This record gives sequence, C-alpha cells and structure tokens, in this order.
Amino acid sequence: MNNIYNKTTKEKYIPINDITINILTELNCIKSWPLYHAIAKIQSFKNGLVGVFEDINYYQFLKFLSPLSKEKLNTDKVQRVFKKLEKAGLIKIINNKPLIISLVTAEQAEDLNTMEEVLDYVQANETEFNFHILHKRANKFYTSFNRTREKIVLNKSENTIAKELKLDEIVKTRKVLSQAELEEALEWQRTIAHDDDPFENHLKENNKYINKKIDEVQII
Repeated sequence: MNNIYNKTTKEKYIPINDITINILTELNCIKSWPLYHAIAKIQSFKNGLVGVFEDINYYQFLKFLSPLSKEKLNTDKVQRVFKKLEKAGLIKIINNKPLIISLVTAEQAEDLNTMEEVLDYVQANETEFNFHILHKRANKFYTSFNRTREKIVLNKSENTIAKELKLDEIVKTRKVLSQAELEEALEWQRTIAHDDDPFENHLKENNKYINKKIDEVQII
C-alpha cells in the first residue's frame, strides 16, 4: 500500500515535495540525499512514521550508505547525517532504540513529538500499520515500549489463539499422521496467526483433510 507505481514501467516512485528537495539541496551534503530517500521508502505514507511497521536501526542505514560513500563510515557518522536532516527540519527522531522517525515534510505527516504521542496514535490507527492483521509485529512493537494493547485488540488476538488451540485439539485426536499431513497442519497453524480471521476459510478449504479418516501411518 505504500508504493506508487508508474502505470507503464511499474517502477517504484517515492513522493518528495519541493520543500524537501530545496532543503536537501541547501544542505549540500551528498549523503543526505540517499539517506532521506532510504527513510522515505519505508515510511507509512498515511502518517509519515518510520519504524512502526518494521524494526529499523542505524546499522541498517550504515550498510545502505557504505557502498555509496568514498569515506569509511560507521554508525556515529551515519547518526550525524540523521542529525543534519533533523536540524534541517526534514525528520524528527522520536526514539533511538528502537529507532522511530517522523518525516516532518511528508505529504500526510502527523504532528507527533513524543513517543507517548506516537503510541497513542498507533493504537488509535492500527489499520494504517496492518496491526489488525500482523498481531505478532504489533505485540512486539508495544512490548518494546512497555505499552499494553487496547482490550478490543487483545480480545481479537486471543480469539485467534483460541482457534489455534482448537485446531491443535482436532489434530491431536488423530491417532497418527503422515509426515506430509503433519507439515500441512503446522503450516496451517502458522498462517492463522498472521491473518485477520482466516479460520473459517481455512476450515472450509481443508474440510476434507480435517474430517477424513486417516489410515494408521507412522510418522517418519
């Protein structure tokens, strides 16, 4: 959802406005251009936040910039470039570990200044980060900041876990499974944890597998 494509070439385009281009030009820092683009590529375009949908850190930007630079870089030097972008008003470093950034001049950037404000915003707008689907990522994000997810979200997650346990019970009632059937069941369980509410669809699609009587086959 975060990509903009040319209709003919299917190339990825990152929207950057005139204000941002002018500021980057005035900075006269060759490393600022690729760094800003690298940050902009992974932003959540509905709010300009970076580091919520996926974990980011200074080291990964070091690996990105190193092949593009003639000088030997380290994380301290990369952080100095981040500071330049922040001082120029292009980004706001809200948290360092884990790294959370706001692209201030992004088209739909939210005015968020503290980690507490970011957490409140994320909880109120989980769909913008696919947290209503990616429960494991959501839980990891909140845990990083000792924040508890809202009750309505937790109930939905717990409902999915209950269905997984029900599936466990169904599988365990089978005396024996072939290796292929066991692997299929495990894959099914892993998929359930990442989808919104796929249990009914999975049950329907795999009905013949769940309900059929399996001949006694030893797992190899």
